[in-house]
Amino acid sequence: MTHKSNVQTIFPQFRNLVKNRFNTKIKSLYSNNGGEYIGLKNYLSVHGISHYTTAPHTPQQNSMSERRHRHLVETGLTLLADSHMPLYYWPYAFQTVAYLINRMLTATLHNQSPFEKLFNQRPNYLKLKQFGCLCYPLT
Repeated sequence: MTHKSNVQTIFPQFRNLVKNRFNTKIKSLYSNNGGEYIGLKNYLSVHGISHYTTAPHTPQQNSMSERRHRHLVETGLTLLADSHMPLYYWPYAFQTVAYLINRMLTATLHNQSPFEKLFNQRPNYLKLKQFGCLCYPLT
């Protein structure tokens, strides 16, 4: 998503993906009081999705998402520093970190990974390579 204003077109697509791929529906949406979610109000009510927001001027209520975001950023920067890669590879590092975190076991899910919990199958770790390793295109 390039702009926050895209949420009005992307969220309905995301809802359809969840419905079709996982055969379930979104029951609630948690957000801050960002203006980009105001336009979703009618859409959410039509589809029976509860919208919960944080209290105004209380960033403390965003602590869980802020910690997750910080974890993603710090781990991505660590990947780049460890592999001696320039910052313009940041999108790839961020994508790699999200991929890895979703495949790591967590006590919160009774020692399952988010991937395993969502797809009911163990992730395949055999294709993992060191971030920033030398590779050659196959022609």
